[in-house]
Amino acid sequence: MTGISQQAARAEVEMSVERLFTYAAWADKYGGSVQETTLRGVTVGINEPVGVIGIACPDEAPLLAFVSLMASAIARGNTVVMIPAKSIP
Repeated sequence: MTGISQQAARAEVEMSVERLFTYAAWADKYGGSVQETTLRGVTVGINEPVGVIGIACPDEAPLLAFVSLMASAIARGNTVVMIPAKSIP
C-alpha cells in the first residue's frame, strides 16, 4: 500500500515488532527512584503519566511511526488519541 519494496515493508514490520517488545520491557521500569538523605530520611521521585496525549502520525513509515509513538506513551501509563497517517491510514 505504501509503494515500497517487499523487503523494505518486511523490515518496517520487523522493526515495529522490536519496538513493541522494547516498550513493553520499559513498562515496569523507569518508574522513579528512592534516594537516601543525610538526616535518616528518604526522598521518593515518581515519574507520573501526563494524562491524555494526542498524536498525529507522519506519512513516512506509517506502521513504524504509529507503533513507536503509541507504544512509548502507553508504556508510561498515558492515554493516547491517535490520528494515523493521512495518505496511508
